Amino acid sequence: MEYVKYLKDQLKRLNKILKYEAKYVSAKKESDKEYLRQCMEFLFDQGEDFSNYHQVILDYEEALQNRNDVINKLYKEIEIIKKLKN
Repeated sequence: MEYVKYLKDQLKRLNKILKYEAKYVSAKKESDKEYLRQCMEFLFDQGEDFSNYHQVILDYEEALQNRNDVINKLYKEIEIIKKLKN
């Protein structure tokens, strides 16, 4: 469960970067663009940059989905075991 929380936190951080990117694209002043670019750079984790963070988002989303599928499968197995026990 700790890993799922970690993935959700990372996705939240990366989604903030996406919001800053949207503001960056619509910004008119060069000073605003520079400010938003610095905000995005501040939120990048080690190994992330402007060229690969979209792929990182997809990777985290896939990992979260896989982990949730495993958790759901385990809960279903627990239910089956409880039914068999009774």
